[in-house]
Amino acid sequence: MVHTAYNEACQNASSSTNAVWSHNAVYAAARATGWFELRSRTEKEVFPLFKRNYEIACRKVMAGEEIVIHKALPGTRQKTLAEKSEEINAKALAEKVEQQGLTGLKGKDALSRMRSMIV
Repeated sequence: MVHTAYNEACQNASSSTNAVWSHNAVYAAARATGWFELRSRTEKEVFPLFKRNYEIACRKVMAGEEIVIHKALPGTRQKTLAEKSEEINAKALAEKVEQQGLTGLKGKDALSRMRSMIV
């Protein structure tokens, strides 16, 4: 039974939010194990961790606890560190362009303005 749950977790690890899960305990154990680990590590490496997480999830179900799976709301994805950094850098660049009076200038006009600033 644990291997069946493990196989389901591995099959659904690439598209966990769109997958059809046989039980919330399988999903909870897979999420606790880690989607990347389920996709990339060998069974020998990751199965013991999944088994532990699945047993914990099953104990909760057997004790009458409800395993609640919180679905992400559309449009609420957290920005990655790279996206945040790119956004900050773009804002800082736009502020510098405005401070230097280069806003709205294009091509030769912008180049001419920048050359005059150097001299």
